[in-house]
Amino acid sequence: MPQRERVVESPFKHHRKWRNSSLWYGNLLGTHEVPALTTKPFSGAKVKTSVLVPVPANTSVIVSWNTEAFDTDNYHAAGSTRLTAPVAGKYLIAYHISWSDAGGCLDSWRQISLLVNGASVKSGNYDWTTCQGNISASLVLQAAAGDYFEVSVAQDPPGMEVGYVDTNSWFSIVYLGN
Repeated sequence: MPQRERVVESPFKHHRKWRNSSLWYGNLLGTHEVPALTTKPFSGAKVKTSVLVPVPANTSVIVSWNTEAFDTDNYHAAGSTRLTAPVAGKYLIAYHISWSDAGGCLDSWRQISLLVNGASVKSGNYDWTTCQGNISASLVLQAAAGDYFEVSVAQDPPGMEVGYVDTNSWFSIVYLGN
């Protein structure tokens, strides 16, 4: 019959751990029972585009994501522009936009905006002097169940009518908890 491991005291008040274990648990009630461990599985999604997304000059385009790298809880509907929060809580939202030189190579400015329920919450303008470029950003946002997130892009290339978001671009959401 296996022996139960002893509880080892921590240098922190009200914390203990099992001997030969790296797991510490708080015990504010003064008992020596180990509380049941609960592990919340990972919840999130990452979507990509498998085609060049045309962005006409001086026009905002909401990027459509047609490929799911993963989607644990139906954050994304196939072919949609949106990642939707299934429950209220804090979310890590991240995106990476890669611009292609398929439309030509001219100096221009480009703008990327993160939209929540259709309104911009983070936006930046970027001047380009090269053919290709990458822009990444991430932020933590509080969301209600049903709030949705989108990425909007725009560009103004002198003498060029269309720029392209390329297939290295992605958009992700991770549930962090309440």
